[in-house]
Amino acid sequence: MKYLLKIHHFLLPKDHDIGYSAYVVLLFQGIFFLNFYFKPVHGLELVIFIVGILTFLVCYFRAYWSSGKTLYGYIIAICLIGSAMAEINWGASVFFVYAAAFACGFSSRKKAFTTLAAIILYIIVFTLLTNKPGYFWVPAIFFSFVIGALNIHQAEVALKNKALKQSQEEIQLLAQTAERERISRDLHDLLGHSLSVITLKAELA
Repeated sequence: MKYLLKIHHFLLPKDHDIGYSAYVVLLFQGIFFLNFYFKPVHGLELVIFIVGILTFLVCYFRAYWSSGKTLYGYIIAICLIGSAMAEINWGASVFFVYAAAFACGFSSRKKAFTTLAAIILYIIVFTLLTNKPGYFWVPAIFFSFVIGALNIHQAEVALKNKALKQSQEEIQLLAQTAERERISRDLHDLLGHSLSVITLKAELA
């Protein structure tokens, strides 16, 4: 169990928002693998398939650790893998959906939606240049938009919740500090009063 946990922490950052969902999302690759049942690959196509999948997995897990230009690089790499795989498997449209899902990794809402728009534009251009059928580009564009937009929205909500939680923690800390200061003042006043009483009694004595 410890070994599996080490692998988990190696693959994914310690982020409660990610958890084990990253592995569940990989089940959508079933769409890609399903087509091999109807159209098996051999020789060079099999090599392209193996290299493509391994490269995708590296890009997929590293994208969770990345931001900015590095994240752009992984998104572009996943789109290129999808383009290469599309020549041997129509189910490769799912790779573009994975690329779109990572658009939420940018801190700016504008950058996130610009990236999502660029991915969809790339799918359209790629489809036109390679004359791909509707069952390739329709789900690629539709699910890329839906999943990408949904992830961006969820990322914004998570960011707001995180900021709210931090604000609540700060308020709680300030309240605790104020309470300690009040107790300190009360003790100071009580001690001062006690010393005044002792001094008065000493003078009277």
